Amino acid sequence: MTEKQNILDKLKAFRQRDKFSTSAWNERGLNPSDNEMCYRLESLFNNCADNLINAISTGQNSKQLKSILKQGLENFKSFDYDTEEREFICDYFSQLSEIINVDFKDSLNNWLYGRVLNSLIKIAYFFKGREKIIETLSQNCTSCDSKLETFMALF
Repeated sequence: MTEKQNILDKLKAFRQRDKFSTSAWNERGLNPSDNEMCYRLESLFNNCADNLINAISTGQNSKQLKSILKQGLENFKSFDYDTEEREFICDYFSQLSEIINVDFKDSLNNWLYGRVLNSLIKIAYFFKGREKIIETLSQNCTSCDSKLETFMALF
């Protein structure tokens, strides 16, 4: 299978998925939005996926694909959604960007947090530098036996 066909298959699977079902909300630990909102979100994502499928089929480059993602994101007016819905939207756009191998984090941060806060976050990371993990503490949960880890880091 070619890389192009693999991407197309993943986009088609994304499009066919029931992205805003009650179970999808429950997996996130959230109460579902109303049916009208879920239908609108689903429709906007399916349109974006269709545009990406057409673009991949016609051989458009990464820059053009990123432009399609940006246009798709612009169809979502941030102030129309609550925090949980905005985060859900960003997660799905992040999935789309990973499928088509396009770096879209900056656009998502601008949409989610606003340009000013996103710029301040970048400046803070620049001055703070990368964190260095100096120790990892781990233990098993007493209820479910899942491994829990705590990272000790220096900035």
